[in-house]
Amino acid sequence: AIAHNLKQSIGLLADAAAVFAGKCIAGIVANREACGAFIERSLALATGLVPRIGYDRAAAVAKKAYDSGRTIREVLTAEAILPKEEIDQLLDI
Repeated sequence: AIAHNLKQSIGLLADAAAVFAGKCIAGIVANREACGAFIERSLALATGLVPRIGYDRAAAVAKKAYDSGRTIREVLTAEAILPKEEIDQLLDI
């Protein structure tokens, strides 16, 4: 009885996975513009600055970006912490 029920449950799970993949997953395409905007607004970008400006300064930039509602890139540019070319090199993914 246990083996029969286990086999039946596995079959149901396999069928559900196939239907889910066919009806929900197939055809999904990422919105590159939206994804790029989310990445640009991510405070996690500050971690890429640590080797260049140090942890404390990168954390301060991230905090300032969060408090002001700006991006890491905008704060770095506005305060001229690094040259634009270096900012682009450090933050471009």
